Formats: sequence, structure tokens, C-alpha cells
Amino acid sequence: MKVCVRAIPSTLSKGIQRVALALERYAPEGVTIVQEPKDADLWVLHVIGHGSMEEVPQYQGKIAMVQYCLLTTEDSRPEAWLPYWQRAEAVWSYYDLIQYAFDRGTPLPVDVNFYHAPLGVDSSVFQPSVPVRKRFVIGTSGYVADTECAGECAQAAFAAERMVFHLGPNLNLGKNAVYAKDLSDEDVAEFWSQCSYVAGLRRIEGFELPVLEGLACGARPICFDAPHYRQWFGEHAEYIQEGSKEDVTAQLTDIFRGLVRVVTPAERDEVVRNFNWSRLAGGFWDRILAGGAR
Repeated sequence: MKVCVRAIPSTLSKGIQRVALALERYAPEGVTIVQEPKDADLWVLHVIGHGSMEEVPQYQGKIAMVQYCLLTTEDSRPEAWLPYWQRAEAVWSYYDLIQYAFDRGTPLPVDVNFYHAPLGVDSSVFQPSVPVRKRFVIGTSGYVADTECAGECAQAAFAAERMVFHLGPNLNLGKNAVYAKDLSDEDVAEFWSQCSYVAGLRRIEGFELPVLEGLACGARPICFDAPHYRQWFGEHAEYIQEGSKEDVTAQLTDIFRGLVRVVTPAERDEVVRNFNWSRLAGGFWDRILAGGAR
């Protein structure tokens, strides 16, 4: 079977590109990776909104989906997505989409092949530096300070008299911020290793790969208290309530002024097992191949 897994367009986030690379790396025997959907028997779509599906009605092959966004899409109703979910051989989401639909009064038919799983991390690259030197109280990432709470993190760090690292462009976060972008994965791992915390504070929704990568490097995640984060990260993360900028800054300041709950080697080993790309991508391939037998 010929499969296109690359993220289209190529301007999609580096995190999404990582998912595509993991799917390519762990493709099973009998699957040939091709670069263009027109050459494929099956096209894996990386979905951030209904716009990601514009070419699907004209596409003659089979599809599978990795669904990153739902609450912030143009239409988040389950019935708006159901035609795509039913067509797909498998749908990967960190959300429990069956429960999501049920809670909104739209029980789903049994012919939807959902793969409910988190995203993964390459633990061979993302690992703590030795010796560990925590220069930064928190590491943030992204291009929009408001939606990803980089400003709140920087203000709280300033109040705690600490530095903050931002992976991305200069967002004018203040004199206590250090920026870097266009880094190798090894260099990103070096920076995450120097952070006490890593931010998973995208407003409304998101499953930030920097959270996993930072955790694998020994930085404790701070996430908004959302069900999918609780489910996948459990006790590995610190949780705060999503609120106004002032509320979020105050909660972060309290954390930064307190004692850091250090990520232990045993805890990292558990994270590496739970979020192993081989297992997670392999599970999606299993669902795709099972879907083809429907």
C-alpha cells in the first residue's frame, strides 16, 4: 500500500512535522511512503480545521486523520466532522472523541475507527543534559504570546526574579527573556534541560509537543487543567486554571516562588515508556490496516 504521511502544507508547525516523521519512521512492512497524495492509495491528513479537508471530496483514495484541533475549528459540532470520521480508515486524536460526541448529544455510529492516544517524544534526542544547570524558571514556545501565555510566564518569572526561555521569535516579553529559533533538536533539548518548568498553556485547546519534550529533558510541565492533559500526564504535570491574564500570572508566580518538584530518573523512564513514538505510531498503523479490512 502506498501512503502519503507528510504534513501538507509544509508550513504547518514543526510539531506536526514530527508526527509525520514518526509515521514514516515506524511504517510497517507492506507500506511504501510516497510524497504526494496523488501517488498514494491512502492519504494521512494532519487536521487543524475544516480547511484541512478541502481536497477530500475530490480525492479518490482512502484517507486517515490525525486530528490536532477540534474546539477551535470553524465548526466543532460532532455532526460537522462525522462525514470525515466515517470516511477515514482511522482517526487519531488525544481527545476521547466518542465521549466528546456523547456529551454533546451525538452518539457516534460504530463504524468510526477512533485511535485515542497522545502524541510522542523521541527520547534518544530529548534527554537531560549532564550536568544539569537550571538557568530558566520556565521554557515557553510559539509565535503568539496571548494564546500561548508566554507573556504571563515572563511576568511571573520577573516577579520571581528568574529568567525565562522562549523557543520562537522575539515577542518583547521583557529583559528577563532569552529567545532562540531555528535550532536543531539537540540544541532545543539543551535549552529544555536548563528549564525548571515547561509551559503547556495554549488557551482553549492544544497538545503541545514541547511539553513532552521538556518533560523528557527534566522540565516539569505546567498545563491548564483540562481533561486530556489530566488523562495523559497525570501526576507528571502541575496544573493551573485557565483564566484572565492576571489570574494566570498570579498562579504561575506562586509556583515559581515555591519549591520545584524535580523530575526523577524513574519518572522520566515512565514518560519514555508511555509516550514512545514506536508504540504510538505503530498503534495508529494497526488501526489504519484494521480499518482497511472493514
